[in-house]
Amino acid sequence: MSQGGMGFEITQDQLSWVGSFTAVGAAFMAFIIGYISDKIGRKPTKLLLIIPMATGWALLAWAINVPMLYTGRILTGMSMGGFMVSNPVYINEITEKEIKGRLGSLTQLFISGGILFDVIAGKFASIKTYTLCCFAVPLIFGILFVFMPETPIYYLRKNKEDRAEITLKKLRSRDYDINAEMDQLKYILNEENRGNVYNKFKESWKMNRSTRLAFITSLMLMIFRVFSGVDAITAYTSLIISNAIDFDPSLGTIIVITIQTFIGIFQSIIIDHVGRKMLLFISQIIITLSLSLVGLCFLLKNQNLIIADRYSILDTLALISLCFYSVGFSLGIAPIPLILNAELNPPETKSLVSSFNTFLSWVLIFGVTKTFLPLEQAYGIEVAFLLYGGLSFLGVIFVILFVPETKGKSHQEIQKILEKYRFLSLSFR
Repeated sequence: MSQGGMGFEITQDQLSWVGSFTAVGAAFMAFIIGYISDKIGRKPTKLLLIIPMATGWALLAWAINVPMLYTGRILTGMSMGGFMVSNPVYINEITEKEIKGRLGSLTQLFISGGILFDVIAGKFASIKTYTLCCFAVPLIFGILFVFMPETPIYYLRKNKEDRAEITLKKLRSRDYDINAEMDQLKYILNEENRGNVYNKFKESWKMNRSTRLAFITSLMLMIFRVFSGVDAITAYTSLIISNAIDFDPSLGTIIVITIQTFIGIFQSIIIDHVGRKMLLFISQIIITLSLSLVGLCFLLKNQNLIIADRYSILDTLALISLCFYSVGFSLGIAPIPLILNAELNPPETKSLVSSFNTFLSWVLIFGVTKTFLPLEQAYGIEVAFLLYGGLSFLGVIFVILFVPETKGKSHQEIQKILEKYRFLSLSFR
């Protein structure tokens, strides 16, 4: 069947590959981007990522067959995976410690904002116009970002202390006393330079209980983030609404993503007041209930378990539940696993663990997005939602029993908590 006015035929199976190939490119780039960034610098790496992004969108804009769609999605995915790893590194290395946590939350907010731009442009513009707008975004980024500095800590790694001092002055102010911050950066660098990072991780794994708990906790949170089904639901929101709900799919998608974006703003404001664990708990509860309710609505409707004149009630309830799902996702499980990757893991193993967790999450995202349509066709859309709801309920239990609170705590305090932390702890403080 023809999909969205592309001008050529796309089967449902091909559509599922189009939806999932982004994760393939992202997983590949997430695996190697850390090495590239360390070799050539943070700024050149981010500018280099413009090439696959712009090329990918160009292929999507002028696609004349399905292979061009596949290639375009892989290339844009490569850029996405690269930015997802390099952005937190760059932000972390140029910002003051007092605002690093809040900026970490804003990462997910801007992702939601980008998706909102996608769905609005997709509703009011043709596919060609929409993809050309997306093609322009990396070009605009390149023009603006070329004026940004390299990070001070990268210059220190390359033994260019004078350049690091100049950059730090530029990032702060002319009157800012950089001596204390420079000493701290040198200390962090000395910790990172003590041997091969993989060997340091193995040694720390054997000697420190905190390293093991930090790795397992941060990894499981990234897994539960993926198993909330957000990537499949976001990729196929219009299809879900059009196939299962009697509502304008484009408008429904805009409503869902708008809510997600504004909740992201709210979350970034309250995270340092409420705490990571409490927000994760509330988030997983809302996600579990919302997904289960959507699945139940589809089950009753698709299996003809209610009378037809009540379909509109189920349609409305399912759409409201999808909106609450967006609230729950943005409130906790969207940004906090990324933040805890940095807060829980010690400096000497943080880069390796973050790279591995990000790589694995993209592999899982590929699996979730690729299996969504086959699962929907074989067993019904209700099975997919009930499955994601069940997995999210396991996430509720994991958060309650295994996740420590890190709000307002230094790195040393967090490591001490992990050393003494006992599973089955119900504390939210």
